[in-house]
Amino acid sequence: MSSAVLVLGLATPPAVPAQAQAPAPAAKKAAVNVLVFSGQAAQQDDPVRAAATAIRELSKKNGFSVEEAQDPAVFTAGNLARFRGVVFLSAKGVSLDEAQLAAFQAFIRGGGGFVGIRDAARAQVDSAWFTELIGTRPVGALPIAEKVVETAASAENPPNETKDKVFDGDNDTKWLARTPTAWVQGKLDKPVAVAHYALTSANDSAGRDPKDWALQGSQNGTTWTDLDKRSGETFLSGSRARSTSSRTPRRTSTTGSTSPRTAVSP
Repeated sequence: MSSAVLVLGLATPPAVPAQAQAPAPAAKKAAVNVLVFSGQAAQQDDPVRAAATAIRELSKKNGFSVEEAQDPAVFTAGNLARFRGVVFLSAKGVSLDEAQLAAFQAFIRGGGGFVGIRDAARAQVDSAWFTELIGTRPVGALPIAEKVVETAASAENPPNETKDKVFDGDNDTKWLARTPTAWVQGKLDKPVAVAHYALTSANDSAGRDPKDWALQGSQNGTTWTDLDKRSGETFLSGSRARSTSSRTPRRTSTTGSTSPRTAVSP
């Protein structure tokens, strides 16, 4: 029986000149939009018109667009989604309401950018979250202090550097205790929930600036709860006077505190 062999021949087609392929279209860059927010220009101490113009000049050179607004109604989730970042200029006389602030918080937590310029640090003075966003507050940008009806301290330096000066709202007066550590206590006229607080270093030598402190709260003046603790802090003002550290406590009293108490060490 004979064997059969099947041979398959592969024919090579004639060469065809290669055609150059058109390059794929470049992916279109997403537009970068920035919201520049301020209060009404005539009501601001800062030159907000000049600032907005400068930002527009930057936008032309760096390829982003700018939208200006003076109405806090622009702070909605849907509208903020159109922007990559928000620039706060001076907003004197303008405040975000609870819903607008919540939309702004969600925008930041979702990765939105933020730049605050000059008197932006005086905006939303009642918002501990905004204080944390900008990092600190200048003197004069904080809400009016709670009324203190009684004071006590471990030590003081009469007649001018006494415990009452801690709570008098005057940044040019001071309390001095000539000991390595000391405490001062104030009783408020009504219960409050602690949202944020300020500690100002008065007109003294840098070596006397507080470095470590604890903020405590009490409902009876006997049992104290730590609301915030700090260590190794510095006051970065070129002048030691009026240097302010404004912080949001890591722990907030949920039932209110009738007496704040601060222990400090230089």
